[in-house]
Amino acid sequence: MGRILLAVGIGVLLVSGAIACSQGVKAAKKVGDLEIYDPFARASHEEGAVYMAFRNTGDDDDSIIAASSPVANKVELHNTVALQGGGMRMTPVERIPLPKRAWVALSPGGYHIMLVDLKEELKAGQKITVTIRFERAGSVTLEVPVVELMEEGGH
Repeated sequence: MGRILLAVGIGVLLVSGAIACSQGVKAAKKVGDLEIYDPFARASHEEGAVYMAFRNTGDDDDSIIAASSPVANKVELHNTVALQGGGMRMTPVERIPLPKRAWVALSPGGYHIMLVDLKEELKAGQKITVTIRFERAGSVTLEVPVVELMEEGGH
C-alpha cells in the first residue's frame, strides 16, 4: 500500500509539473526538441533511481537510449511491470520512448533510470551528475538533486 501511495504521489507531482510547464514554467534543460523538467534522484545506499518529466515538442519521435553517471558502476534504463497474480518487477529496457508532441514521466512504478552498484551513498541534499543520450536529440548532462522519499512503513 505504501509503494502505491508513493507512486501516486510522485505521479501527481509530475502531472502538476507538466501542467505548470504548459503554463509557462521554464524547463530545467532543453536539448533538440526535448524539454526536461524536475529531475531528481532517490536517496539510497545500494541502488538509486532517477526520475524526471520530458516534453517532446517536435514532429518526430525520440527515445532515451542510454544514461551514465559517475556515482554508479552501471546505469540502466528500466520499466516497472505488473506481474500476473500481483506484485511488480523492474526490468531493463533498451530504450524509453519519447513520442512526438507528448509528455513522458519517468516515475516510481514506471520508466526510470536505474543507478546500479553505487560507488557512494546518495544522500538527500546532494546533487549528482547524470548524462542522458537520446536517439535523435544527442545528449545532455544534468545536475540532479537527491531527495528522501518515504518507503513502505514510513521509512
